[in-house]
Amino acid sequence: MRWQDYDWTALKILNDYRFLTSPILFQLVKLQHQKLSYQTFKHRITALYRAGFLERPKEQIALMVRSDDFHLVTCLSEDGAELMAHRFGLDQEKITWRADQEKVNFRLLEHQLSVAKFRAAVELSRAFKILFWLSDGQFYKTISFRPTTEEQKRITEAEYIGATVKETIRPDSFFGLANDNRVNFYALEIDRGTQVLKTMARKYLAYYKLIKTLETEPLKVQDQEIRHLRVLTISPDESKFENPGLRIKHLKEQTQLIDERGKGYRAFWFTTEDKITWQKPETILKKNWQTPLENDILSLID
Repeated sequence: MRWQDYDWTALKILNDYRFLTSPILFQLVKLQHQKLSYQTFKHRITALYRAGFLERPKEQIALMVRSDDFHLVTCLSEDGAELMAHRFGLDQEKITWRADQEKVNFRLLEHQLSVAKFRAAVELSRAFKILFWLSDGQFYKTISFRPTTEEQKRITEAEYIGATVKETIRPDSFFGLANDNRVNFYALEIDRGTQVLKTMARKYLAYYKLIKTLETEPLKVQDQEIRHLRVLTISPDESKFENPGLRIKHLKEQTQLIDERGKGYRAFWFTTEDKITWQKPETILKKNWQTPLENDILSLID
């Protein structure tokens, strides 16, 4: 096959995102190739798939049943990963997202697509300069702390009382955005509504401990000095969860337990999947995020 520039662009985007549906991939490729038509794009993706450089995970069959608006999911194959390593000098062993049918299941696929949709909305909005974007456990931090009496009662499990707690923070994405000479750093948590509240509370407590230490011990990530951090939680909307408003209310209550004032900590932001969509990337700029503080509604540019 005769390679086109937009073929390489598509492969590089899949390298960054891991899994994408065709419509999202097309919009991201079109940011760099504005004259590219969807028909031509579909033809090229089909050619790359038939040539063995792309995979279509079989686990997406379960997603087809669960969605009224399903599109084929694509990722790089082993050959695609090898091609990328050769073309761009990447270490193939570090391309950890490579299609491995024994490890991928439909829940992982659904989770990864939720992360991808949010990231695509950020990129397609063109409102930010992305300083870095780490996914799939590329950033993690183990926090050790001894819970206070109140934390022991409300947040930690019984076996942790009186002991030092070690909690590893491993966000779904960890990234930095610049907008109008302002720089902010974020940890993204995709909430499927399945983790019990005490587990979420312990995770938020670890984030809180990390955020407090950043004031005197900043993190160095991708040549950026991080002295502040916002923790974004995106919960399921009504199509996937019976009462998303109640879920967010309960999550906010967990962060209120962290704060000695009982009002909550403003570094924790909450929204639902339907509030921010890649189809309407301008939603990324709207005031769609709640904090634990009463009537506190923010946007990512605040």
